Amino acid sequence: MDLQVLESPPFAGPRRPVRRFVGGGVVVEVAETEPGRLRLRRELWGRQWARQVGIPTVPVLASDPDGTWVVAEWWRPGAPAGPEFLDDAVATALRVAGSPPPPPGPPPAQWTSPRRAAPLRLARGVLGGVPTRLWLAARRAAAGLPRVPVTHGDFYHRNALWCPERGGVHVVDWEYLGAGPRHGDLVRLWTLLPHRTDRDALRDRILALSPASEHREIGVLALYLALRLLGENVKGARADRHRADLNHARAIQPEARELARTLDAWPT
Repeated sequence: MDLQVLESPPFAGPRRPVRRFVGGGVVVEVAETEPGRLRLRRELWGRQWARQVGIPTVPVLASDPDGTWVVAEWWRPGAPAGPEFLDDAVATALRVAGSPPPPPGPPPAQWTSPRRAAPLRLARGVLGGVPTRLWLAARRAAAGLPRVPVTHGDFYHRNALWCPERGGVHVVDWEYLGAGPRHGDLVRLWTLLPHRTDRDALRDRILALSPASEHREIGVLALYLALRLLGENVKGARADRHRADLNHARAIQPEARELARTLDAWPT
């Protein structure tokens, strides 16, 4: 395929170690480094598992088994808002959690950065308004939460694509598929929903779906994932930042703190 006839889509979210091109109803992802190839191998592995267990995902048309390139269908999702989207997104997240674990696959991705980058990222975080002590306390609390065998690991509207004309939510970006904290996917979705009314509705839905004995876990996750989201948006290189994403990460902080306090989940 001639990549010159395709276009690079507008930047949204953190950059990944692959180049992406779209056009003619397809998206082509090309990896030039081993981290990029690993990401694409995990994506192929995750989409195959999703198809096997009945979780809607976007079809892959062709791929290199080594993970150098992947060609998939390109769908333009609708606005991630409203009761129908929330209903389908919640149902899909619960379907992921209730599915049998995937077979062994490529090495899992991690929400960590290289140790050599830690001092610089810490400094950027302080300058960007990340409360270091609270973030560390929230991370410790979240690390001690019960884990379940299957989570998507990065479940939010850019990875849970709302395509009602194709049947509803379709899930992509499976690089973090694996064990994770209970309720983690739904709380991650909550932290990134663009509209306050939808966040409030999802918060109430999450609490209604879980027993009262698990509500503190939800508060711990809400605070930690909101702080991590702020860190994602201020600790990276300036070229990787997105103003709208940063504004959202700041806006979600008071809501997460309020929820953590309401659910008696403030870390100590």
